[in-house]
Amino acid sequence: LFRQVLDNLVDNATKYARNGKARIDIDARESDGRLVLLVKDDGIGVPRSEQRKIFERFYRIEGDSDRSRKGTGLGLFVVRSIVAAHAGDVDCESEGKDRGSTFRIELPLAPPVSEDEPAPQSTKEAVA
Repeated sequence: LFRQVLDNLVDNATKYARNGKARIDIDARESDGRLVLLVKDDGIGVPRSEQRKIFERFYRIEGDSDRSRKGTGLGLFVVRSIVAAHAGDVDCESEGKDRGSTFRIELPLAPPVSEDEPAPQSTKEAVA
C-alpha cells in the first residue's frame, strides 16, 4: 500500500510538470517518533484554496487549463485513505502558480523491538 502512495505522488508530479519535465525530490526522516516523508516537485503548483480539496474523491483542480491530462481524480484520495488507515496525516503546500508542490506525510513509527523480548507466539494450536 505504501508503494501505491509513492507511485500516486510521483505520478501526479509527472502529470503536472511544467514544460514536460519534472524534478521530484523525496526526503524521509524521523521526528518525535514519527516518519516524516516529503515529496517535492517543481511543477505547476496548487492554488492555496485547492490544497485541502485535492484529497477529495474525483476532485480535479478548477480552471486546470490542460484537461487533456489523464486521470480520474482518485490518486490523491487513495493517498489520503492509505495514510489515514495507518494513523497518519497528509497535506499539500504550494507557494502558488509554477512554484511546485510539497506533499508531507506523517506516520507513527512502531517502537523498536528489543532483542531480549521473546518473539510473538501464534494463538493457533498445532493440529496433529
